[in-house]
Amino acid sequence: MFEVAGEMFEAVGQADRAMECFRRGHAYRRAVELARAHNPQDVTKLENAWGDHLCSLKQYDAAINHFIEAGESHKAIEAAINARQWTKAQHILEEVADDPSYAKYFKVIAAHFSKTQEVDKAAELMIKSGDERNAVTLLLDSGRWREAFIMASQSMTNTEVDRLFTGKADEMADQGKYDVAEELLLLCEKEDSAISMYKRLKKWDDMIRLVEQYHPDLVDKSYAAVGKALAEDNAYSQAEKYFIKGSDWKSTINMYRGANMWEDAYRIARTHAGDIAEKQLAFLWAKSLGGESAVKLLNRLRRMDDVIDIAATNGAFDFAFELARSCGNPQKTFDVHEKVAMHHEDEGDFATAEVHFVKAKKHREAVLMYVHNKDWDSAERVANDSGDKNSLQDILIGQASQAFAKEDYQTAEAFLLRAEKPEIAVDLYRQSGNIRDAIRVASEYCANSQLLGELQQEYRDQGGRPMEALPPRVPSVPDHAPSDLRSIVESATGWEKEQEYVQAISTYLKIQPDMSTDKSALEKYWTRAMKLSEKFLPDKTAKISSHVASKLQEIGRYTSAAKILLSINDSKSAIKCLMEGNEWNKAKKVAKEMEPALLPHVEEKHRKFLKEKGNADELAGSDLQSALEMYKERGQWDKCLEKAKTHSVQLYHKYVAVYAAEMIKKGRNGKAIAVFAKYGTPIKENVLKIYRFLAKEAFEAPPDNNPAKEYQRWADLRKVLSKVSEELQQAGSPAMGEFENFATIAHYIGLRAALKTLNGAESLTAKISTTLLRYINTIAADRAFFDAGVDCRDAKRVDMALMFMNRQIGFKIYENFSSSSTPNKRFLDIVEAIESDDHNLDPEGFEDTEIPLEFRLPAKVCMSKVEVDEIRNWVLSMSIDQQTAATGLPRDRRGRFEGDVGYPVQADDCVEFRKGRAANKADYRLLSSLARNGTAELTETIAFINSWAGKAVDPR
Repeated sequence: MFEVAGEMFEAVGQADRAMECFRRGHAYRRAVELARAHNPQDVTKLENAWGDHLCSLKQYDAAINHFIEAGESHKAIEAAINARQWTKAQHILEEVADDPSYAKYFKVIAAHFSKTQEVDKAAELMIKSGDERNAVTLLLDSGRWREAFIMASQSMTNTEVDRLFTGKADEMADQGKYDVAEELLLLCEKEDSAISMYKRLKKWDDMIRLVEQYHPDLVDKSYAAVGKALAEDNAYSQAEKYFIKGSDWKSTINMYRGANMWEDAYRIARTHAGDIAEKQLAFLWAKSLGGESAVKLLNRLRRMDDVIDIAATNGAFDFAFELARSCGNPQKTFDVHEKVAMHHEDEGDFATAEVHFVKAKKHREAVLMYVHNKDWDSAERVANDSGDKNSLQDILIGQASQAFAKEDYQTAEAFLLRAEKPEIAVDLYRQSGNIRDAIRVASEYCANSQLLGELQQEYRDQGGRPMEALPPRVPSVPDHAPSDLRSIVESATGWEKEQEYVQAISTYLKIQPDMSTDKSALEKYWTRAMKLSEKFLPDKTAKISSHVASKLQEIGRYTSAAKILLSINDSKSAIKCLMEGNEWNKAKKVAKEMEPALLPHVEEKHRKFLKEKGNADELAGSDLQSALEMYKERGQWDKCLEKAKTHSVQLYHKYVAVYAAEMIKKGRNGKAIAVFAKYGTPIKENVLKIYRFLAKEAFEAPPDNNPAKEYQRWADLRKVLSKVSEELQQAGSPAMGEFENFATIAHYIGLRAALKTLNGAESLTAKISTTLLRYINTIAADRAFFDAGVDCRDAKRVDMALMFMNRQIGFKIYENFSSSSTPNKRFLDIVEAIESDDHNLDPEGFEDTEIPLEFRLPAKVCMSKVEVDEIRNWVLSMSIDQQTAATGLPRDRRGRFEGDVGYPVQADDCVEFRKGRAANKADYRLLSSLARNGTAELTETIAFINSWAGKAVDPR
């Protein structure tokens, strides 16, 4: 009708009325054509109306272009979306992208492309809408890790990026996609987290690969750590591979030794450790066998002689004698006796040393031992017994040297003449500058005319006259023997200037240690004497150097003395010198390089020294067990456990348990629990007894009035017991149920303490305290009913509070764990039963609950008199008011007490956790809400729940 009318108006030239009729008749094409011809300004309005009309007919696809013509971009986009013309909608949107009012359309279109997996389009639109976070999440979910990281880095804080990517990495790791997890962690420079992931998963090769790439300085330590981990899992061959790659053959050998796998230990020593270590291991292996087995082993290894020497050097003398007697070589027995003698000599037991020197047929060594210690009578006795003329001469020469040093020349000369060594007397007189006495002794006792001629020539060279004609010479230094350092030095330098080097050396050597406190000066002058001898008396250098070394030892310059001894190839004396000066590292180095057979002896002496001095830190490097005991006695537990952990897990766990036991002995149960919480939970039967004791003591101990301190006590115990329970479960131990029960109790009490640190948690606190009534066989019954009553009162659950505090109930109560039972009451009834020893109670109201009707009665009331009186008064006042009188315990839809089974989880309204546990959804939501703005204690508790139960599958 309207279209016909429009045609008529158009025919008579009334364009406006024609357009109106066309519009009203929805003949928009005719209307638009007419408007273009007569009223162009109306075209856009008509296009808009045309589009609206098409939309009303659900013809969205046809409406799009009309809205575009009308300039109605909003409507055009909506029409395209309704028509599911997403690409067209995107193109329209891109034309007007700068207008913020269109932002919502970006999100709608992006959502579509996201569903259709057109990730690039979806991400592009999300970015244009300003929703970079969802764009990043989309790219992450699509596996476009690097693009997601670049975008996240540009639009998010570093903390947010780390949280997002590490969370995604955890998710990938949970799915077993470890390579993806690694890539995500490396993108946000969390290489240490990637390394830790592989370590946790025991994917050792991947772990090492990342360590080599990012921490090359830690590669050897990482190989060692992997080796230790595998060794603890008894994967010895794999452990060996990693130890050896890390050049740690010592740990490999120790691992096999600890596992009693000596063949493998010896194979490693022979292949990687060198000859000294191989010999040492052969000794340890043989010693572990003993007897005929040891002999057969050493014959097979062809190490009999080596092991005998090592055993003797290490002080294993009985074992050394046993091997020596079985090897068929008498000389080895003599060698062992000699080593035993040297040991006793070092210990100062000269009589025993003498016995063994004699048995070793080393009489001369016994003589020299006594000569060294200036025990002339003993030295002469041994020499006479042995008929050793040379040794007697040594004794007399030693006595002469002592007398000569004291400037007792006549005595010295007498000893030397008895020893039939006049030439030494001549030499000593000559060195001291006393040429006249030298010529006298030479002419009277020496048949060596050449020596006498040399002495006389010295005098002739001085003046060209025979000795008898020489007037007394006045040297540039005084003839009298100087007694102070300055005079001696002046005298010695004077002799040097006159080129009288023998006299100069002799004078320098007259300087005594007590002449000066300046040790550097003393060393300088004595060293000068040695240097002069090297230049002018080379045949006497060794003797003079040895004398200088002994003087340096007297003033504590052991290193300098040792260097001098080494310069004259006396390495044994150098080692002994360094040991006397406690220069142990230097002594071991010299022994290792020059006297390998002495190395075990030096190490043993070092260990003994460290024990005597109490130097545990250094002792740990050679005698760990003694060092650990020393740390323990001093109470240095951190050091003790740190050192034990480097050796083995077993040793570490042993000392963790010892530490805790020490704390218990001192009455510090809380500290003992903290020890296990901090250092770990060994699983051995004797340690399980400690855990039981600590748990039961904690369950019966009075609470701390400070909620934060009370929480920390239970947090530590909760951590310990849950870890023990988990490890027992993994081992399939029959004790796992007992400790799971303990852990649950500790968790509930800890959660209650955490909730007590904030307001608004009264209802949850009451539920927890009510739940704990199930465990009054383990925890103190009066305290449990007291807490449940007070918490229910605070939560406005007066009916339950009255039941827990006052209503008479029938229980069988075991007093002090006795087997006799009598009826009893709840909190106030229990208090009266404890105080009056009247145990008659009525079980009404609790017969069909899971609250035990049989439990032990505490020896005394756990609460103070003030607390008990306060409850009595409250119960009395509530009982007077009939409106608040107890009406019984409330029932749930099961018709049972609502707190049975610890407020049971309903299958249709619960939150499930990954480790098989569950919680009521409403309670968990309330707990999570409180934690978001709660205390540190509650936040830590939520973290524990996530660890203990696993994260919630759907916490919403």
